[in-house]
Amino acid sequence: MPKLSFISDELIRIELDEGTWVDIRREMSYEEYASILEGYKDDSDKSEKAKIGIRLLEKAVVAWSDPEHACVPENIGKLSIPVINILASKIMELYNPEKKSSQS
Repeated sequence: MPKLSFISDELIRIELDEGTWVDIRREMSYEEYASILEGYKDDSDKSEKAKIGIRLLEKAVVAWSDPEHACVPENIGKLSIPVINILASKIMELYNPEKKSSQS
């Protein structure tokens, strides 16, 4: 049984190409995570899954290396699809370690 613990304010840096990076929260509260997944079903269409991915990034991403674009929710939706896919995948691995270990 786990000991009583609370989420940390620690950040994780995800290194991208050409020296660029994104800092994400190491942990998220259950309440925040549940609100992101609200309404999700396994048979949700791609549009709904994409919206969930954006909501996830809006909660998890706190900083990035691009000084010309503020790290705010409005700009997270403007990231390129390959970057969003990489970040969402890394975040899901971090927030769902049991899925990663069960797939190994």
